Amino acid sequence: MPTWGHREPEEFRAAAGADLGRYGSVAAESVDVEGVRQREEDGLFEATAGDRRTRTGKEVIRATGVEHAFPGIPGYAECWVSGIFYCLYYHGQEERGAASGAYWASGDTGAVVPALRVARQAPRMADEIAKFAKAPERARIPRTSTTAWGGTRGVPGSQAEDEASEARCWRGQLGLEPTPAGTTIRAHPPSNQTSALCVFAVGDCAGPMRTATAAPHSGMCTGGSTPSRIQAESYGQRAMFWLCCLMTRNRGKIGWA
Repeated sequence: MPTWGHREPEEFRAAAGADLGRYGSVAAESVDVEGVRQREEDGLFEATAGDRRTRTGKEVIRATGVEHAFPGIPGYAECWVSGIFYCLYYHGQEERGAASGAYWASGDTGAVVPALRVARQAPRMADEIAKFAKAPERARIPRTSTTAWGGTRGVPGSQAEDEASEARCWRGQLGLEPTPAGTTIRAHPPSNQTSALCVFAVGDCAGPMRTATAAPHSGMCTGGSTPSRIQAESYGQRAMFWLCCLMTRNRGKIGWA
């Protein structure tokens, strides 16, 4: 994210929330949403929160991100982003100049294309690279007195590892169709309409590129298209905004309206 490198995510969210405050049409609440359902009687969505209050709305935008699902290897979680990285483009530059590194080729990361990609990147970050096809019994980054490039104390090497993540999207409650891999929600750009009418998914929970720049872009597209249907219905009209991608109930197909 330009101008936000090496900053805490909480700082970015606070600044973005402050920018929205100038419009007076956005209300933000910090609550844990426990579930979402669509009412049969009027079609409205009802969200149940941890504060025992319910919120209702005409549309739902899922922007819940993803969670890292670490393998059951002792020490793996403790080494995450301090010595084990899922992408050398994101973190490899900070750790370049290490004496050694390792690549764990397992599952999708063991396929030819990703293996070759890492094999070409890694030698630019470390002097020696080892490739492992079998999961280690324990993940450990040896502690030394050497300070790696970027100020990370005691990390002489790095291991590139694939990001295993799971979309927190209540797919079962709303019947949202997942992608073939099963880790994200299937959303149809540019409005990011899901398989459920009036339910949209943006950011990491619905996108293949889980980056801080791609998430705001998808949110902008959805935020600009979703109000058009509600505004048109208030005048008894059909939404004509081209970004509003609607689900045709009777045919089960995506159509433009």
